[in-house]
Amino acid sequence: MKNKVCRITPLLIAIIVINTIIGQNFITANENNIKITKALSSAFADVSEHVSPAVVNIKSVQEITTGTMKMPKGQEELFKKFFGPDMFGKNNPFGSLPHNFKQRAQGSGFIIDKDGTVITNNHVVGKAKKVEITLPDKRVFEATVLGSDPKSDIAVLKIKGAKNLPVVKLGDSQKIRIGELVIAIGSPFGLTKTVTTGIISATGRDVGMAAYENYIQTDAAINPGNSGGPLFNLDGEVIGINTAISSASGGNNGVGFAIPVNMAKNIINQLRESGEVTRGWIGVGIQDIEPEMEDSFAGYDKKGGVIISQVGPKMPADKAGIKAGDIILELGGKRVANTKELRYRVASSPVNKKTKVKVLRKGKILNLSITPAKQPVQLSLKNKQSSHASKKQSEASSITEDFGFTIQELTKEKAKKYGYETLQGVLVDSVLPNGNAAEKGIRHGTLIVEVEHQQIESIEQFLTAVKKIGAKQRVLFRIISGDVARYIVLKKEVKKQ
Repeated sequence: MKNKVCRITPLLIAIIVINTIIGQNFITANENNIKITKALSSAFADVSEHVSPAVVNIKSVQEITTGTMKMPKGQEELFKKFFGPDMFGKNNPFGSLPHNFKQRAQGSGFIIDKDGTVITNNHVVGKAKKVEITLPDKRVFEATVLGSDPKSDIAVLKIKGAKNLPVVKLGDSQKIRIGELVIAIGSPFGLTKTVTTGIISATGRDVGMAAYENYIQTDAAINPGNSGGPLFNLDGEVIGINTAISSASGGNNGVGFAIPVNMAKNIINQLRESGEVTRGWIGVGIQDIEPEMEDSFAGYDKKGGVIISQVGPKMPADKAGIKAGDIILELGGKRVANTKELRYRVASSPVNKKTKVKVLRKGKILNLSITPAKQPVQLSLKNKQSSHASKKQSEASSITEDFGFTIQELTKEKAKKYGYETLQGVLVDSVLPNGNAAEKGIRHGTLIVEVEHQQIESIEQFLTAVKKIGAKQRVLFRIISGDVARYIVLKKEVKKQ
């Protein structure tokens, strides 16, 4: 028995030693984790303490005037019965005066220079008559709006009578990475100096809030009142301007959006200098290349690019030799991924300065030069100064059962009615309900201008082009509705026997 005990003892000793080592390693690892957590916590606290003095609360007041009250159409007798015959007449105490009320808004902003230049969202200040800024140290100042840009939702303010103010540094949003830790500071629900943390959840988001979007998505809590406030990296640099939340309730659901600071810098500079933003414009209709279209464009490498669906007469693209059906592959020597990117890059291009553009046309690569013009207030590709004399055509119809719609000639009267005076094509008369054409957005009044890249000017040319297609089941069309031109692929309808 004694020998047996002696044989077990070394094993027990080994187990004790191993457990001791493991326990020590666990304690050491746990201590290291605590140190790392404390260091991260300290980093958040340091950044917040350093930048918070430059984050401000903004209150704005705008006077809204509505029209006078009028008799509801079709309800005259009913209102007279209950409120008297002169309810909406000369003695009407309500209908004779305009209705004025004050619309108040509240948000956040941040100071970028010691003289009090403040960045915020356009929707925070709008066309406000009065803007009030409260600093974290409780000082209150009036501010003027130097300029605002609804298309990017950015506004620049100037604090009156303030000097040597705390400032924040603008960073580089091109360097951000998905998963990177960030800090949002602002005044949600009017609660100043509120700090929330999270990560960058995604980049390049487009949520339909503004004309030019390329949002940073974050799960750092952003609520009403955070709008216009800064999104910081751990170096204490502004990498975004908090601008929107995705929530049915109006509160934070863990999905917030910020304008990348690199996108904002040029706009901020222009608003500070001139009070307005000048954007580039080349006068084209564009659309993304859908998978079903890829084989319809000879030589296309399926690596991004944008289809030119329409070119405005005498506009920069027209002068550069760009044509409908071209695919823009590069602008300024850099590959173009999609319509969102092209729209933003053209808008950011210097006005009246040549830039290189590479296009694909019928299987061939063309290197052209284009000179963007200043973007007009009203975006339209119609040349209202030009007129197109067309031959007299009698209205005709041709049933195109294969594609689920009928067409008619584009007469002078019809062209004027639908705004196609400078265009050529055939007009859609009716559309088969629930058919492929209806699903792709073809409606009564849609203009068909091309079939498989062949220009169409009459029903006769349309039928000729369709005959050339033969047994092909998927056909590429270029259509125009109003001011918008685009390419679609229609498959032939299955005829019921």
